[in-house]
Amino acid sequence: MSHNLVFNILPFDLRDTQEAETPLPVEPQNLADTLRANWHEGDIQTYTKDNETEVRFYRTSNKYGLLLVAHYDESLGGCFFVNGLPKTLATELILWYRKYIPHKFPLFVVVVESGKIYELTPSTTIEDFHAMYPYSVDGRWEW
Repeated sequence: MSHNLVFNILPFDLRDTQEAETPLPVEPQNLADTLRANWHEGDIQTYTKDNETEVRFYRTSNKYGLLLVAHYDESLGGCFFVNGLPKTLATELILWYRKYIPHKFPLFVVVVESGKIYELTPSTTIEDFHAMYPYSVDGRWEW
């Protein structure tokens, strides 16, 4: 069975609204620099169009080639999208992003495959995250 492991990290709960009340205090260049410092094996790129910036995090896999691992879109109020392959890296990125964003701002994970929405709190753990998406997909993953 194939699983479309993609996560949308939103600064609002889709069950209540379609946009954030307050944009997240993210400076795209700082986000790019911080990603680069934490994941030096990745390729971090920024794109600006119409005064809105997107930050993209790529990694190269021996098996799959260049992969878009995550991206932040300023035009969407601070949404962070994470490709779940490999799931271990996705989990690490999502929990890191929760720590990167000040705790007073709510964040929610949308599991794209199921459509389920979970709140990401400062106390969310790896175990909590694995309960959100229990499928193991890292078995044959290789960089």
